[in-house]
Amino acid sequence: VTLLGAKRWALYPPGARPPGVLDLGPERFAAPAPIFWFSEVLPQLRKDQLPLEVVTKAGDVLYIPPGWWHCVLNLSPSVAFTRNVAYGCRAAPGICSALTVRCDAS
Repeated sequence: VTLLGAKRWALYPPGARPPGVLDLGPERFAAPAPIFWFSEVLPQLRKDQLPLEVVTKAGDVLYIPPGWWHCVLNLSPSVAFTRNVAYGCRAAPGICSALTVRCDAS
């Protein structure tokens, strides 16, 4: 939820690695800083490489489904509330591992 200001979002569906994002191995990626991606990578893209773009303003809610890559750039001073959800141990093995250890210790 964007509470104040405006945010520009770029989104790619699951399975589509965005231009400028490096593949570091199984399910490991390195993405450039948003300001670099929007100012240097995005302008160089072909039409078929363009992301889905959305601008959110105060009061707007944006839901990003699991597996969607996203990059966000504040267009003005902004305040937002975000909520991340881990869908299963494959999505967040570190979290699941920590929870398992904690539960086993109880």
